[in-house]
Amino acid sequence: MARRIVAWFGNYEVISPIRTEPAQGSISTLYKGRDPQSNRLSTLRVTRFLDDCVEHRVQAIRDRYVREAEIAKILSHPGILSVLDAGEEDDRVYLAMEYVEGESLERHCHKGSLLPLTKVLDIVAEMAGILAYVHSNGVIHRNLKPANVMILQDGTVKITGFGLALCNTDPKPRKRILVGTPNYMSPEQAMGLEIDARSDIFSLGVIFFQLLTRELPFQGKDLKSLLHQIAQKRHPSVRELDPRIPPGVERIVDKALAKNPSKRYQRASEVAEDIRLADIL
Repeated sequence: MARRIVAWFGNYEVISPIRTEPAQGSISTLYKGRDPQSNRLSTLRVTRFLDDCVEHRVQAIRDRYVREAEIAKILSHPGILSVLDAGEEDDRVYLAMEYVEGESLERHCHKGSLLPLTKVLDIVAEMAGILAYVHSNGVIHRNLKPANVMILQDGTVKITGFGLALCNTDPKPRKRILVGTPNYMSPEQAMGLEIDARSDIFSLGVIFFQLLTRELPFQGKDLKSLLHQIAQKRHPSVRELDPRIPPGVERIVDKALAKNPSKRYQRASEVAEDIRLADIL
Protein backbone atom coordinates (compact mmCIF):
# COMPACT_ATOMS: atom_id res chain seq x y z
CA MET A 1 0.00 0.00 0.00
CA ALA A 2 1.36 3.43 -0.96
CA ARG A 3 2.16 5.67 1.96
CA ARG A 4 -0.02 8.77 2.27
CA ILE A 5 1.93 11.99 1.66
CA VAL A 6 1.36 14.38 4.53
CA ALA A 7 1.65 18.16 4.14
CA TRP A 8 2.63 20.28 7.12
CA PHE A 9 2.56 23.95 7.93
CA GLY A 10 4.49 24.66 11.10
CA ASN A 11 3.32 22.12 13.69
CA TYR A 12 0.05 21.46 11.86
CA GLU A 13 -0.75 18.47 9.70
CA VAL A 14 -3.02 19.08 6.71
CA ILE A 15 -6.00 16.71 6.62
CA SER A 16 -8.12 17.99 3.73
CA PRO A 17 -8.85 21.17 1.73
CA ILE A 18 -11.97 23.18 2.58
CA ARG A 19 -12.06 25.89 -0.08
CA THR A 20 -9.87 28.21 -2.15
CA GLU A 21 -10.18 32.00 -2.12
CA PRO A 22 -8.44 33.82 -5.00
CA ALA A 23 -7.47 37.44 -4.42
CA GLN A 24 -5.44 40.10 -6.17
CA GLY A 25 -1.88 38.80 -6.35
CA SER A 26 -2.46 35.80 -4.09
CA ILE A 27 -4.45 32.62 -3.55
CA SER A 28 -5.53 31.52 -0.09
CA THR A 29 -6.56 27.94 0.61
CA LEU A 30 -8.35 26.87 3.76
CA TYR A 31 -7.51 23.42 5.06
CA LYS A 32 -8.78 21.25 7.85
CA GLY A 33 -5.70 20.51 9.93
CA ARG A 34 -4.57 18.89 13.15
CA ASP A 35 -1.99 19.49 15.83
CA PRO A 36 -0.51 16.01 16.44
CA GLN A 37 0.70 16.96 19.92
CA SER A 38 -2.75 17.87 21.25
CA ASN A 39 -4.78 16.05 18.57
CA ARG A 40 -6.76 19.30 18.29
CA LEU A 41 -8.39 20.09 14.94
CA SER A 42 -7.60 23.43 13.34
CA THR A 43 -8.38 25.52 10.30
CA LEU A 44 -5.29 26.50 8.32
CA ARG A 45 -5.39 29.52 6.03
CA VAL A 46 -2.43 29.18 3.68
CA THR A 47 -1.62 32.01 1.27
CA ARG A 48 0.52 31.60 -1.82
CA PHE A 49 1.68 34.75 -3.58
CA LEU A 50 1.50 35.00 -7.37
CA ASP A 51 4.34 36.32 -9.50
CA ASP A 52 2.60 39.65 -10.07
CA CYS A 53 1.96 40.29 -6.37
CA VAL A 54 3.69 43.53 -5.37
CA GLU A 55 6.02 43.42 -2.40
CA HIS A 56 4.02 45.81 -0.22
CA ARG A 57 0.96 43.55 -0.53
CA VAL A 58 3.03 40.49 0.37
CA GLN A 59 4.25 42.30 3.48
CA ALA A 60 0.75 43.53 4.32
CA ILE A 61 -0.60 39.96 4.36
CA ARG A 62 2.35 38.75 6.45
CA ASP A 63 1.76 41.59 8.90
CA ARG A 64 -1.97 40.86 9.05
CA TYR A 65 -1.43 37.21 9.99
CA VAL A 66 1.11 38.13 12.65
CA ARG A 67 -1.30 40.76 13.98
CA GLU A 68 -4.09 38.19 14.26
CA ALA A 69 -1.83 36.01 16.38
CA GLU A 70 -0.79 38.98 18.56
CA ILE A 71 -4.38 40.06 19.20
CA ALA A 72 -5.27 36.46 20.11
CA LYS A 73 -2.96 36.79 23.12
CA ILE A 74 -5.10 39.68 24.38
CA LEU A 75 -8.58 38.33 23.66
CA SER A 76 -10.06 35.09 24.96
CA HIS A 77 -13.81 34.85 24.53
CA PRO A 78 -16.18 32.13 23.25
CA GLY A 79 -17.48 34.61 20.68
CA ILE A 80 -14.05 35.20 19.12
CA LEU A 81 -12.47 32.68 16.77
CA SER A 82 -9.23 31.58 18.44
CA VAL A 83 -5.98 32.04 16.54
CA LEU A 84 -3.38 29.42 17.43
CA ASP A 85 -0.33 30.37 15.41
CA ALA A 86 1.04 32.24 12.39
CA GLY A 87 4.14 31.59 10.34
CA GLU A 88 5.80 30.89 6.99
CA GLU A 89 6.53 27.60 5.28
CA ASP A 90 7.93 27.05 1.77
CA ASP A 91 7.33 30.65 0.65
CA ARG A 92 3.75 30.56 1.90
CA VAL A 93 2.31 32.27 4.93
CA TYR A 94 -0.19 30.51 7.13
CA LEU A 95 -2.59 31.23 9.96
CA ALA A 96 -3.76 28.41 12.24
CA MET A 97 -7.17 28.89 13.87
CA GLU A 98 -9.56 26.80 15.90
CA TYR A 99 -11.65 24.51 13.72
CA VAL A 100 -15.37 25.30 13.62
CA GLU A 101 -18.20 24.23 11.34
CA GLY A 102 -20.45 26.99 10.13
CA GLU A 103 -20.75 29.76 7.55
CA SER A 104 -20.01 33.44 7.30
CA LEU A 105 -22.78 35.97 7.89
CA GLU A 106 -22.16 37.25 4.35
CA ARG A 107 -24.53 34.63 2.96
CA HIS A 108 -27.47 36.24 4.79
CA CYS A 109 -26.85 39.76 3.51
CA HIS A 110 -28.21 39.13 0.04
CA LYS A 111 -31.66 38.62 -1.42
CA GLY A 112 -32.82 35.02 -1.39
CA SER A 113 -31.34 34.21 2.01
CA LEU A 114 -33.62 35.96 4.46
CA LEU A 115 -33.26 35.51 8.19
CA PRO A 116 -36.28 35.99 10.47
CA LEU A 117 -36.28 39.33 12.32
CA THR A 118 -35.89 37.61 15.69
CA LYS A 119 -32.78 35.80 14.41
CA VAL A 120 -31.30 39.06 13.06
CA LEU A 121 -31.84 40.72 16.44
CA ASP A 122 -30.25 37.80 18.27
CA ILE A 123 -27.18 37.89 15.99
CA VAL A 124 -26.69 41.66 16.27
CA ALA A 125 -27.17 41.60 20.05
CA GLU A 126 -24.65 38.77 20.36
CA MET A 127 -22.17 40.62 18.13
CA ALA A 128 -22.60 43.74 20.26
CA GLY A 129 -21.87 41.74 23.40
CA ILE A 130 -18.68 40.32 21.86
CA LEU A 131 -17.59 43.81 20.76
CA ALA A 132 -18.17 45.10 24.29
CA TYR A 133 -15.62 42.53 25.50
CA VAL A 134 -13.19 43.42 22.69
CA HIS A 135 -13.41 47.14 23.47
CA SER A 136 -13.06 46.56 27.22
CA ASN A 137 -9.66 45.03 26.46
CA GLY A 138 -8.50 48.11 24.56
CA VAL A 139 -8.93 46.63 21.07
CA ILE A 140 -10.75 48.18 18.09
CA HIS A 141 -11.57 45.67 15.34
CA ARG A 142 -11.45 48.18 12.44
CA ASN A 143 -12.66 45.68 9.84
CA LEU A 144 -16.03 44.45 11.09
CA LYS A 145 -18.05 43.08 8.16
CA PRO A 146 -20.27 40.04 7.46
CA ALA A 147 -17.34 38.04 6.04
CA ASN A 148 -15.64 38.35 9.45
CA VAL A 149 -18.62 36.97 11.38
CA MET A 150 -19.19 33.22 11.60
CA ILE A 151 -22.51 31.58 12.42
CA LEU A 152 -21.84 28.08 13.70
CA GLN A 153 -24.16 25.12 13.19
CA ASP A 154 -25.53 25.51 16.73
CA GLY A 155 -26.26 29.21 16.11
CA THR A 156 -23.24 30.52 18.04
CA VAL A 157 -21.77 33.77 16.70
CA LYS A 158 -17.99 34.14 16.39
CA ILE A 159 -16.13 37.25 15.24
CA THR A 160 -12.86 36.84 13.39
CA GLY A 161 -10.57 38.92 11.14
CA PHE A 162 -8.56 40.90 13.70
CA GLY A 163 -5.62 41.38 11.33
CA LEU A 164 -6.25 45.15 11.08
CA ALA A 165 -7.15 45.67 14.73
CA LEU A 166 -5.82 48.53 16.84
CA CYS A 167 -4.77 48.12 20.45
CA ASN A 168 -4.50 50.90 23.00
CA THR A 169 -0.87 49.91 23.62
CA ASP A 170 0.08 50.50 19.96
CA PRO A 171 2.22 53.55 19.14
CA LYS A 172 0.26 56.31 17.39
CA PRO A 173 0.53 55.93 13.61
CA ARG A 174 2.49 58.68 11.88
CA LYS A 175 0.31 58.60 8.80
CA ARG A 176 -3.46 58.46 8.61
CA ILE A 177 -4.20 55.80 6.00
CA LEU A 178 -7.46 54.25 4.87
CA VAL A 179 -7.69 50.88 6.62
CA GLY A 180 -10.64 48.51 6.48
CA THR A 181 -13.40 47.55 4.05
CA PRO A 182 -14.91 50.75 2.58
CA ASN A 183 -18.61 49.76 2.63
CA TYR A 184 -18.45 49.14 6.40
CA MET A 185 -16.29 52.10 7.44
CA SER A 186 -17.44 54.75 9.89
CA PRO A 187 -17.45 58.41 8.77
CA GLU A 188 -14.34 59.14 10.86
CA GLN A 189 -12.60 56.11 9.34
CA ALA A 190 -13.58 57.21 5.82
CA MET A 191 -12.14 60.68 6.48
CA GLY A 192 -8.85 59.37 7.88
CA LEU A 193 -9.54 60.75 11.36
CA GLU A 194 -8.68 59.18 14.70
CA ILE A 195 -11.10 56.44 15.64
CA ASP A 196 -12.22 54.75 18.83
CA ALA A 197 -14.57 51.90 19.73
CA ARG A 198 -17.56 53.86 18.40
CA SER A 199 -16.22 53.29 14.89
CA ASP A 200 -16.88 49.54 15.32
CA ILE A 201 -20.40 50.38 16.51
CA PHE A 202 -21.05 52.21 13.24
CA SER A 203 -19.80 49.16 11.31
CA LEU A 204 -22.16 47.01 13.39
CA GLY A 205 -24.97 49.37 12.36
CA VAL A 206 -24.10 48.86 8.68
CA ILE A 207 -24.30 45.08 9.14
CA PHE A 208 -27.61 45.46 11.01
CA PHE A 209 -29.00 47.59 8.16
CA GLN A 210 -27.86 45.04 5.57
CA LEU A 211 -29.32 42.04 7.43
CA LEU A 212 -32.67 43.83 7.67
CA THR A 213 -32.89 45.19 4.11
CA ARG A 214 -30.40 43.13 2.03
CA GLU A 215 -28.96 46.47 0.91
CA LEU A 216 -25.98 48.55 2.00
CA PRO A 217 -26.83 51.94 3.52
CA PHE A 218 -24.12 53.71 1.51
CA GLN A 219 -23.26 53.01 -2.12
CA GLY A 220 -21.15 54.86 -4.64
CA LYS A 221 -20.04 54.39 -8.24
CA ASP A 222 -16.40 54.56 -7.10
CA LEU A 223 -14.41 54.73 -3.86
CA LYS A 224 -14.41 58.54 -3.68
CA SER A 225 -18.18 58.66 -4.12
CA LEU A 226 -18.71 55.91 -1.55
CA LEU A 227 -16.56 57.61 1.07
CA HIS A 228 -18.42 60.89 0.47
CA GLN A 229 -21.75 59.10 1.03
CA ILE A 230 -20.49 57.60 4.29
CA ALA A 231 -19.08 60.89 5.56
CA GLN A 232 -21.84 63.27 4.46
CA LYS A 233 -25.11 61.58 3.47
CA ARG A 234 -27.77 60.16 5.75
CA HIS A 235 -28.59 56.49 5.33
CA PRO A 236 -32.03 55.51 3.95
CA SER A 237 -34.88 54.62 6.30
CA VAL A 238 -35.03 50.86 6.88
CA ARG A 239 -38.81 51.13 7.27
CA GLU A 240 -39.14 52.78 3.87
CA LEU A 241 -37.24 49.85 2.39
CA ASP A 242 -39.31 47.34 4.37
CA PRO A 243 -42.42 48.63 6.22
CA ARG A 244 -42.58 45.39 8.22
CA ILE A 245 -39.54 46.48 10.25
CA PRO A 246 -40.77 47.78 13.64
CA PRO A 247 -40.12 51.45 14.57
CA GLY A 248 -38.09 50.35 17.59
CA VAL A 249 -35.66 48.49 15.36
CA GLU A 250 -35.28 51.51 13.11
CA ARG A 251 -34.43 53.69 16.13
CA ILE A 252 -31.59 51.35 17.09
CA VAL A 253 -30.23 51.30 13.52
CA ASP A 254 -30.44 55.10 13.29
CA LYS A 255 -28.54 55.61 16.54
CA ALA A 256 -25.82 53.10 15.57
CA LEU A 257 -25.40 54.91 12.22
CA ALA A 258 -25.23 58.44 13.60
CA LYS A 259 -22.57 60.43 11.71
CA ASN A 260 -21.32 62.17 14.84
CA PRO A 261 -19.73 59.63 17.23
CA SER A 262 -21.04 61.61 20.22
CA LYS A 263 -24.61 60.97 19.06
CA ARG A 264 -23.95 57.28 18.40
CA TYR A 265 -24.13 54.50 20.98
CA GLN A 266 -21.14 55.10 23.23
CA ARG A 267 -20.69 51.45 24.17
CA ALA A 268 -21.50 48.29 22.23
CA SER A 269 -23.24 46.87 25.30
CA GLU A 270 -25.89 49.61 24.91
CA VAL A 271 -26.84 48.20 21.50
CA ALA A 272 -27.36 44.74 22.98
CA GLU A 273 -29.32 46.21 25.88
CA ASP A 274 -31.65 48.21 23.63
CA ILE A 275 -32.33 45.17 21.45
CA ARG A 276 -33.10 42.96 24.43
CA LEU A 277 -35.12 45.43 26.51
CA ALA A 278 -37.01 47.54 23.98
CA ASP A 279 -40.53 46.59 22.92
CA ILE A 280 -39.69 46.18 19.26
CA LEU A 281 -41.77 43.20 18.15
